[in-house]
Amino acid sequence: MKDTATAPAPTPTPTSINDTKKNVLVIVDENYYAGLSPYLSEFKNDVKSNFEVNITILSVNPNIYTSEKIRELLISECQIDSKLGCKNLEGAIFVGDIPYAIYDSPYDSTPAPFMFYYQDLDATFNKKSNGNYDKYLTFGTHEGPEIYISWIKPIKDQTFGNYQEQLNNYFKKHHKYLLGETQATKKVLLATHCDITTAGSWSFVFENYYGKENIVEVYPKGRCDNICPLKQDLLTQLSTIPEVARLHSHGTPAELWCLSKENIKSLESQPALIASWGCGVGNFYNYESDSFPLAFINGKDLGLSFIGKLHSEDIDTSGEGSNFTNNDIYLFENWNKGDYLGKAFLDMEQSFVNKTFPPGDEQHQTSFSLNLYRISGPLQRIIIGSPFVYQQTVSPAERRRAEALGRRVPAEDVVPRAPALNNPHY
Repeated sequence: MKDTATAPAPTPTPTSINDTKKNVLVIVDENYYAGLSPYLSEFKNDVKSNFEVNITILSVNPNIYTSEKIRELLISECQIDSKLGCKNLEGAIFVGDIPYAIYDSPYDSTPAPFMFYYQDLDATFNKKSNGNYDKYLTFGTHEGPEIYISWIKPIKDQTFGNYQEQLNNYFKKHHKYLLGETQATKKVLLATHCDITTAGSWSFVFENYYGKENIVEVYPKGRCDNICPLKQDLLTQLSTIPEVARLHSHGTPAELWCLSKENIKSLESQPALIASWGCGVGNFYNYESDSFPLAFINGKDLGLSFIGKLHSEDIDTSGEGSNFTNNDIYLFENWNKGDYLGKAFLDMEQSFVNKTFPPGDEQHQTSFSLNLYRISGPLQRIIIGSPFVYQQTVSPAERRRAEALGRRVPAEDVVPRAPALNNPHY
C-alpha cells in the first residue's frame, strides 16, 4: 500500500538489537501478526540456527505508521559507519501491507515503490510536489544503501487463499526449506528472449558450480522475442524445481516470458529463486492483484524469492553507467560464494560505490571515475520474498573446486560484460 496515514506513530519498543552486524528487523503488519506468530517464531529460530543472524520482530499498525515513520524506525536502529554502513543492522523484512514511498525514475515515467528510501538511511532525497521522490540530494557519510530490504506480501487475489493464509503458507514453506524437508534440484534454468547463438549465454556464470549438464537454456531460435511458443517448455522446466531460474525478457509487472499469475498458480513446484532484470516486473505498485512476483512467492513449493527491477529504464546509460545495465552478474558472483540472497544483494549494491569487481574485491578496483550512485542516482532493485535463500545444492567442496578452476568472471576484467543483446535497456 502507498501510505496515506498522517497520524503520529507511537514510539516502538522492539527487543534490543545486539551490537553485531548480523541483525535483521522484521516489521509485520499487525493485521496479520496474531495468525503469523507461531510461524514467525519458527522463522526466527531457523534463521538463527542456519545463518547466525538475529531476528527482531516488531508489529506495526500500517494505518498509523507512514513510510516516514518506518524510515525513522530503521534509522534509529542503524549505527551508521562510513565504511560498514550500519555496524549493527544488515537488513529489514516487511511482512504484509507495510507502507512505502514512491519513486519517479528520471529514466522511466512509471512510479514504483522507492527501495532506497528504506535502504540508504543516511542520504536525503528530493521530494516532488506530488509527494514522490526522484533523486538524491545528499549521499551521507556512507554512500549507497546501508541495509537490504525484502517484502513478503500476499497477492490481492483470494484464489491464492485469503491474505492471512497466503502469509502463513509462505512461512510454512520457508520453514520446510531451511529444515531441508524441501530442496531444489541442482539445476539452473536460463531463459532469454534472444537466440544465445548470436546474443550470448549466461551459462558461464554458473557452470563451474552446478556443472554444464545442470544448466538448462530456453530461448527462441532466430528472431528475438518469439518466446510465447516456448511457454509450455518453460513451465515444464520451472516445475523441475531448479535452484535458480533467470528469466530474461521484456514484460510488465503482471507478465514475464509470456507467463502470468495464472500460469504460476498452476505449478505444483517452483524454483527456489527467480531473478529477472527484464523491464519493471518487480513493481507491485498498482499491480498487487496481478503481480507476477507476488504470485510466485504465494504459489506452491518452493517459490521463496524473486529479485528484479522496478523500472524498464533505471540507469543512466549515456556514459559509464552503461557498463552496469545487466548488473545481476554482480549478484551471482556473491551467490556463487554461498552467500544468502540478502547479503549477496547488499554486497552487489555496495560494490557499485566501491567500484570493485568481483563485488567486495578491494584488490581489483575498476577504472570508473565515479561511483554508480553519483553517475545514475538510486538504482532500483527489489527482493520479493525471503533474503535467506542460498546456494543450497552446491557443497563447500564443490564451491572451492569451482573457484580453483579460475573460469569465473576474472577479477582483472574490471568492466563486467554481460552478453551483447540487441536492446540492452529493458
